[in-house]
Amino acid sequence: MKCLSCGFENPSTSKFCSQCGNILNPVEGTRPPPTRQPPPAGKIKTSPLAIASLVLGVCSFAGLWCLTGIPAIITGHIARRKIGQSGGELTGDGMALAGLIVGYTGTVMSVFVVLLLASIAVPNFIRARETTIANKCVNNMRLIQAAKEQFAIEHDAPGSYIPSPDEISVYLRNNQIPEEPTGSSYSINAIDTNPECNSGLPGHEL
Repeated sequence: MKCLSCGFENPSTSKFCSQCGNILNPVEGTRPPPTRQPPPAGKIKTSPLAIASLVLGVCSFAGLWCLTGIPAIITGHIARRKIGQSGGELTGDGMALAGLIVGYTGTVMSVFVVLLLASIAVPNFIRARETTIANKCVNNMRLIQAAKEQFAIEHDAPGSYIPSPDEISVYLRNNQIPEEPTGSSYSINAIDTNPECNSGLPGHEL
């Protein structure tokens, strides 16, 4: 009588399998679940994804946080799932777990470093932009003052005279008053008084 669990041929009078001990011809509904046989030794191998997860996780600590941390997490989860479904044909669950831990740690570190660099770079960028705008505004006022002085020389105007934009624009580039970089405007003032920026921002004075 053939055992339904292991396939061993037993004598017809046997009630139990001589090979695995299971009941022969069990009553319907009481048949034990088939025993999973371990795979042959030659078929057991380490999961490549587990190895990749560990390598990527280690690389995330070598300065490649953003590039390898997340792939280490993804390959680690996939490797552990495939190892669990392989029935023992794949090993490397420990490597996959280590890759996950290192990958998560590297990713958290990368986020922290990015935030730290942003907290330093953004204020510096804003200050540099404000300085550039202020320097451009001051340069525009110097051009306006130079145009006023040139007008005064050619027209023998007194220092208290306030020239109009049309009167000094001929001495400026493109025959027009420079635009204030923040969208505000300039007060030309008298010839012997420096022009003023109407934006009221610090650094926008001549």
